[in-house]
Amino acid sequence: GRSVSKTDEFRTDSEDRFNIIFVGDAQIGASGNADNDAANWKKTIEAATGLFPNSAFLISAGDQVDSAGNDKQYNAFLSPSAMTSLAFAPTIGNHDSYKDHFTRYFTLPNRSVGGYTYGNTDAGSDYWYRYNNALFIHLNDNNLSAAEHKVIIDRALKSNPDVDWRIIVMHQSLFS
Repeated sequence: GRSVSKTDEFRTDSEDRFNIIFVGDAQIGASGNADNDAANWKKTIEAATGLFPNSAFLISAGDQVDSAGNDKQYNAFLSPSAMTSLAFAPTIGNHDSYKDHFTRYFTLPNRSVGGYTYGNTDAGSDYWYRYNNALFIHLNDNNLSAAEHKVIIDRALKSNPDVDWRIIVMHQSLFS
């Protein structure tokens, strides 16, 4: 059965300048030993938050887990204590693509335009948010429709014409 965790609270700062922690491919379970991966992930997050304790939030470029349908791997990914006190902005990677597991773990803003969700796959979709003078657009590049990604990018840009920074986050490279 399913259980519900306790509610944790966190605060986001509203300074003009801010730091973020950027990670990718934590991919808990990829080594064949999810417990070992979880321990190393915890060390990574502790080191990052130790070096940059005033970070506004954590961004992941995808592949939080190795097997998207594996709750144990998601729980291990979310287990470091910093994950309950630091705002988190995940991106869907190819290993996160299994039915609705990703969206069961992460509730994301600004996913639709006119009632239609763009960049959508079974795992989730594109989304965007603004933090101070920066616009962040996360693309689900498992959806190969450039036209759909363009719609969400255009909406985000039109909704935030005054930002100094426009940042696209996606899992796979544009040119490889």
